[in-house]
Amino acid sequence: MRNNDMAEVREKPVHPAATVLIVREGTDGLEVYMVRRSARMAFMPSMHVFPGGRVDEADGVLAARLVRAGRAGTRLTEGPDTLEDAAAGAVAAIREAAEECGLLLACDRTGRVPGHATARAVFEGLQRGEAFSALLRTYDLMPDLAALHPFARWVTPDFEARRYDTRFFLARAPVGQQATFDDRETTEGLWVVPSVMLDRFRAGDVLLAPPTLASLELLAGAGSVEAVLATIVRPIRPIHPLMVEGEDGQPVLALPGDPCYPGEAPPVLPHRTRFRVLGPGRFA
Repeated sequence: MRNNDMAEVREKPVHPAATVLIVREGTDGLEVYMVRRSARMAFMPSMHVFPGGRVDEADGVLAARLVRAGRAGTRLTEGPDTLEDAAAGAVAAIREAAEECGLLLACDRTGRVPGHATARAVFEGLQRGEAFSALLRTYDLMPDLAALHPFARWVTPDFEARRYDTRFFLARAPVGQQATFDDRETTEGLWVVPSVMLDRFRAGDVLLAPPTLASLELLAGAGSVEAVLATIVRPIRPIHPLMVEGEDGQPVLALPGDPCYPGEAPPVLPHRTRFRVLGPGRFA
């Protein structure tokens, strides 16, 4: 690749984004809600993902209002982050969950969580294009930032056409609400035991991006939300995967802590430092 081509690749804008792993205790253990992206989507088509998307300007406005009101707490920030940026990511994750799967991580001023009817009404309003902040005002609600636990942060590699700096959060499913999917950006929604989804991935039945795969592996090794949180390497640092040649000459997606990763960066995941590249959308 020519030098000017390299410069063009590295100058791709990196957009802030957020996603949320919504979990519940099921009969077979911890379950997480996932959606399947439409094959028509430009980014990650047909992949099973957690609800999420880009942070937009309105998310930042609402987040700043919550920070000024003292309703953002301090748990969202780790490392050099500003509370405003972290809160904007959290608001985006909550909005995307409400829009993509109808689970509303919000509360009123007393801390009461809305029931299914309100969550469904907000979901339907978002499908009509109504603003999230306006819908929250209608039902006298605010994003429940305290419900979100920082989980990870992944930056899309520079060889991808679209790049995102994505904050991952973990949250318990709101009691009494029923999940769905929007049938536009997504074509399926399901509660699934992480180990079952991993088995489907290894069998070639589903497509998972590396951050999703790593997140499911963390969930599969724990039996509760508390156990998951205890495994996270803190402070949470952005993970910048790099495509490199492995020791056997085959391509690997290396993470900090891997022998093929440049520098002396410590591991950012407790269970792996690389993904073996098997083909388009296929990793191990």
